[in-house]
Amino acid sequence: MSEENKEKGNAGKMKPVIAILAVIIVVLAIAVVLLLPKGGTAKKVAKQLSLGAKYLSELEYEQAIAAYELAIEIDPKCVDAYLELADIYSELGEYDKAEKILKKAKREVAEEEVAQIRRKQEKIEKKRKEAEGTPEPTNEPKPTTEPVPTPEPNAIPTLAPTATPTPEPTATPTPKSTATPTPKPTAPLTPEPTKSVGSRVTITGRTVEIEAAEVGDYVTFGTYEQDNDLGNGTEAIEWLVLEKKDGKALLLSKYALDAKQYHDEEYVDVTWETCTLRSWLNSEFYRTAFSEKERTSIAETLVRNADNPEYGTEGGNDTRDKVFLLSIEEVMTYFDADPDAGDPVRRAKLTKYAKEQAGWGWDTSDEYYVNGDWWLRSPGFVSNNAAYVDYNGNVNRGGYLVDNYSNVVRPTLWIAY
Repeated sequence: MSEENKEKGNAGKMKPVIAILAVIIVVLAIAVVLLLPKGGTAKKVAKQLSLGAKYLSELEYEQAIAAYELAIEIDPKCVDAYLELADIYSELGEYDKAEKILKKAKREVAEEEVAQIRRKQEKIEKKRKEAEGTPEPTNEPKPTTEPVPTPEPNAIPTLAPTATPTPEPTATPTPKSTATPTPKPTAPLTPEPTKSVGSRVTITGRTVEIEAAEVGDYVTFGTYEQDNDLGNGTEAIEWLVLEKKDGKALLLSKYALDAKQYHDEEYVDVTWETCTLRSWLNSEFYRTAFSEKERTSIAETLVRNADNPEYGTEGGNDTRDKVFLLSIEEVMTYFDADPDAGDPVRRAKLTKYAKEQAGWGWDTSDEYYVNGDWWLRSPGFVSNNAAYVDYNGNVNRGGYLVDNYSNVVRPTLWIAY
């Protein structure tokens, strides 16, 4: 047999082998997907961990950080995401951030995984000392006064009571017990926060007619499915009044009304002008939520689409919309100017319907409402991400991937009255 015929024969034998290997790979991939809970948390987390590893291998640290942060928001007990994040910050020399993320991990992960977190803390602390150098001890006496503790960045300060303090009795005091007092439990957050430090909007809790409404009041306008009982019709939409001027009012929905992708294609660079969420708000939602008479009251608005203020990502062309989303700048104007303040007034609860549409909320119970991550119209740190406000009221300027389907929607509009 000639050499040419031998090569043809070998090639012919290899084709079935390659085909079999391809089939095996496809079967294994399908099996992996099927083993993950359908539409569950594990699949979402696995996707973000995979993205994080990909970006990390390409030295795209900011994108890797965003992916691991998203994995943690989806599953706060994801120990791998915490460890990877800490390693990234350590490599970047940001040891305080690494320590902060590991402290958070110790509060969240399962008890049997805390040992991993401690080992990582020790490793990073050792690396910090090697990088910064441990100072030599001195013979100077230590100060006798305790330093004032620095509050957590996201903590909401407790205001001191304004009542006049009762004067101390003049009698000889009873010696204090040496026993350690039992700490009082921390009071839960109130379901209707009125205002946080720095917030411009003070929520009054009142629902009034639009003509009489002030900033911070609620008004009703339009209807939309909210209780997820399709048999009883739609429910009135409640709106928070953000601003009033020239016979018009700027309204933001009180609740997250639906769960939608910012854009329905994966890894696509988009702007507010070109995203599918804008199209949905100004077509299907606009026609469904408002009657013909109500639509005449909705003003067409020139919407400014600025670049991302932190990363410089292009915001695209300005648009003219009936319904839109707030931008990063607007949400920091109407609410707390500090994006990382954890402003409770910025938190948004999901309706039952939004939750049923795959909207993700920060709560493991079956309560009616839970806090979700709601889209802003501004771009994220790259053009295939969009910014959002997270469940805790922080403004995430880096954003989520635009095809994320678990973020929720708080429509915004101007109406004339």
